[in-house]
Amino acid sequence: MRGLVVLFLLPGMAAAEVVELSFPVSAAEVFPQGARLTAETTVTLPAGDHELVVLLPPSYLSDGFRPDVGGAALRYTIVGENTEYDAQIFDTPAQAAARADLGDARAGLMDAERELAALTVQIDALEAAADVLRSVRGGDALPSPVELAQVAGLISTELVALAEETAALEAELPPLIRAVETADAVLERAAARLAALGAPEGRNWPLATLGVRLQDAGEVTVSHVFTDPGAGWSVSYDAALADALVTLDRVVEIRHGAGVAWVDADVTLSTAVPSGAMEAQPVFRDVARIGEEGPVLRSERMDLGGAVAEVAAAPLFAMAETDGPVVSYRLAEPVTVLLDGQVSVALPPVAFAAERYLAAAPRFDSTAFHMAEITNATGEPILPGPVRLSRDGGFVGESFLPAIAAGAQGRLGFGPEPDVALTLSFLDQQEGDRGIIRGRQTRSDALRVTAENLGETEREVRLRYAVPTSQQEDLEIDVETSPQATEENVDDLLGVLEWQLTFGPTSAQTIALDFDISWPEGQTLLWTP
Repeated sequence: MRGLVVLFLLPGMAAAEVVELSFPVSAAEVFPQGARLTAETTVTLPAGDHELVVLLPPSYLSDGFRPDVGGAALRYTIVGENTEYDAQIFDTPAQAAARADLGDARAGLMDAERELAALTVQIDALEAAADVLRSVRGGDALPSPVELAQVAGLISTELVALAEETAALEAELPPLIRAVETADAVLERAAARLAALGAPEGRNWPLATLGVRLQDAGEVTVSHVFTDPGAGWSVSYDAALADALVTLDRVVEIRHGAGVAWVDADVTLSTAVPSGAMEAQPVFRDVARIGEEGPVLRSERMDLGGAVAEVAAAPLFAMAETDGPVVSYRLAEPVTVLLDGQVSVALPPVAFAAERYLAAAPRFDSTAFHMAEITNATGEPILPGPVRLSRDGGFVGESFLPAIAAGAQGRLGFGPEPDVALTLSFLDQQEGDRGIIRGRQTRSDALRVTAENLGETEREVRLRYAVPTSQQEDLEIDVETSPQATEENVDDLLGVLEWQLTFGPTSAQTIALDFDISWPEGQTLLWTP
């Protein structure tokens, strides 16, 4: 922690000690959307009156500035603009270290450039000397051919020496050039690191001055809680199905949106939704109308100044601590989230006993799918999120895992089974007046569902089909199936039938579905098989 102490007098006050302090984010409670951040700083002071000065990034002022002071009495708080401050005074330890690294990187680049420049000058000097020697010509100053030959020999020898020396120096150029490039890259990384830490250099941020009084010498802590609406967290999974066990590996991604970094902050993930609804929606009149034939009108809901938001139930996540409907998990290690990225944290995996089976829906699919039904007996609810799926050691694809509350059942799909083929065929489709009941229209459909095991392994398949049902007295539906379904109205859905079929190797089974439908003359049947 760095600080500058200044003594001055205010009217009617004794001398007060001014201490300028860094004010980093020390803790974060992160919600699926948004976060509550705590900035905190601590200093040891003697008894008496003091003024503590901290720099406030704009995000700190999202909810105003309401500091909490421990260890001293807070006498007053002043927040104002000040463009004259030295930004380095307010550096956090991480920012101070990054700023020092940036200075070292600048010095390193200057040294590398200086060495390269010195070598370049030597090479240029040798090349200039060679140019001078090449410019020498014979004339009156050389009275005889012998002397001319001697001079030419000396020039030739000197040129060869200069060329050798130049070549030797040029061989030293590539490593010096690489050293300059490396130093430049180090400088760029150091500058990026300082920027990612949110250093206040060159920014016009307000200063807060807190007048405090200590009866006895001791530690004084200043903290401030504010919100970051752009922060949040989400979870993704790797789900592996092997034998009768589903294992979930969980990775949490933490992000922030405010222009301030979190460095070694204590992070708690929470499923609370503080931005959601805090009270029941208002209830207004429901007005019914009658009129001539025309479109059916929906009942109206009065609008008192804006649309009523539909708020979904808050999702739950497997955490270590539960407080009513909110589940939270405090990460065991401090977390650093810089301005230019996010951080991923692995959570302990969870495992579930699974009931494996093949599910078939021949009205929509041409094959069956591997499914696993689980009961979340971990005592921790599971949040929804994207999931990578593996079955018996092999990757099969990606999907989305729905929320599974603690104690609730869930169902996960683990990809298709190509050895099971499904076929849906229409044998008969007739419409008309049968003549048995006058004034009514009729329709008959005959469907056949064939499921075939193409492999050499015995398969058990749960095949589902939704037969037509009626909730109108004048619409009569007769359904016949062969064989009879193993279960009717599956999952409390009227008309959903399920057959539990067992197939030997390279065998097939067929289910017959026959529908007879009748309805009054002059009306239209809104249904297709």
